[in-house]
Amino acid sequence: MKYQIKLQLLFARLFSLRRSIVRRIHRIIHNSKYEYLGEGKDGIVYRHKFEGKIVKFLSSYGKRNIVFTDQFIQNINSYYGYDYCERIGSKILSRDESLCHIYELKRSEVLPTAIMEICSLQLYLLKNGMLIWDFGYSAPNYMFSKSGKIKWVDINSNAILLIGQSKHIHDRHRLRKLDDQLIVILLLSHIARWLLNDLNIEKLVSSFLRGKLDDSEMLDYLIAKYDECGVDLKEIKRLPLATALGWEELKQLFSHKDILSVKVYEAADIDSANYTENGVVIKGYQNFEIKSNEVVPIDTGYNFANTKAKFEIIDDIFMKLNLSSATYLDVGCNLGLYVYLASVKYNWAATGIDYNADYISLCNQVSNKLNLETQFANVKFGDVAGQYDITSLYAVIHHLYARTEDLSGLEMICEKLGAITQICCIVEFPTEHDVKGKKWSSLAGIANSYAEDKFVTEMSKYFKRHERRKGVINSRPFFIFFKS
Repeated sequence: MKYQIKLQLLFARLFSLRRSIVRRIHRIIHNSKYEYLGEGKDGIVYRHKFEGKIVKFLSSYGKRNIVFTDQFIQNINSYYGYDYCERIGSKILSRDESLCHIYELKRSEVLPTAIMEICSLQLYLLKNGMLIWDFGYSAPNYMFSKSGKIKWVDINSNAILLIGQSKHIHDRHRLRKLDDQLIVILLLSHIARWLLNDLNIEKLVSSFLRGKLDDSEMLDYLIAKYDECGVDLKEIKRLPLATALGWEELKQLFSHKDILSVKVYEAADIDSANYTENGVVIKGYQNFEIKSNEVVPIDTGYNFANTKAKFEIIDDIFMKLNLSSATYLDVGCNLGLYVYLASVKYNWAATGIDYNADYISLCNQVSNKLNLETQFANVKFGDVAGQYDITSLYAVIHHLYARTEDLSGLEMICEKLGAITQICCIVEFPTEHDVKGKKWSSLAGIANSYAEDKFVTEMSKYFKRHERRKGVINSRPFFIFFKS
């Protein structure tokens, strides 16, 4: 057993050393004669500073698919009639950026603007007899740079096809023929994966391409998925996207209609609100009874958010802050439990905001019914103005990261919290190991920097000290960040 552990540690060290050496090599390359352009799962791309050639160094994934790469290079060179690109070992060289087309745009615009750029790219490629068909599902075929901008960097044998020679997507067997509806379905599937966070779509697309699902079955699935978010596909699904005309129309459609402005909102989790003689019993994501002078949690709820267990943690934090008066803002207040707690028990001037109008409507009804001095508003976190003594986000930050607002990065969220907080900020942080934290922080193909240590580092720029406390479950710890 000890021998096995030592062997595993040795392999881990060797792997770490190998990765370090690879990074050093690429750093040397970068600093000498190559300009870094971007990287994806199949390799790292540079532009030769003196010759202007595009060079892609293949990753282990890229090397595994090298037979397809060689076939693609052969087809490209045959199409152009000269050596347009070549492979030397694990390195691909091409004459210009036709196969390494680069667009940059602000991360805050994420997929909708990326689709606009894809339209422009398709129009450019179609003039040269090529077309993008694989937009990426397990990972998008474009990526985010460290500056927070999106890049399309692809010299990939699978993603681009020549449409002048053959009506087949690729030389691999069983893949279906190219037509307008195919490209429509693939584009909509890509959007469903990265904008609507549909994790099942990759397997469905694979089955579809191999003829196990027909067009109507695939479209029915996509229509149902988009209908959930109120997106009408009628105008998109009729477009001839195997032609330049279709991409021109799609670009016009996007420029006149904010078709992809959908956010992946969840319906309000409200089971019931029963008014009694003395108060209201509320059940849903939060479960409690509220009276004019008392808030009582109910011992029920999801395993990761049991209302009583979570209430006791937050109540203890409030008590130990020992503030006789304060202004308090709860971001993503849900059914208002902690706003009511702050107001009724601690006499703080408490406000709650949530993107979901149904939560806010019920909270205001309860406040009016019991004559509580609480405020609730349907306001986005990014639009919060002014400052509060205490701010809180209870299992909300992973939603703000990329789902409910265009704050695709912890930097912007932490900076905003620092700006609106005067005394302390309380955060329940679903870590990168939390099921929901992992799910909602991975939308839109963002180069994921969502992690607990990254969060603490960013918050420490705006707060002088912090405490970490155990949460209801291990993957959801609580943090209290103090300004002094």
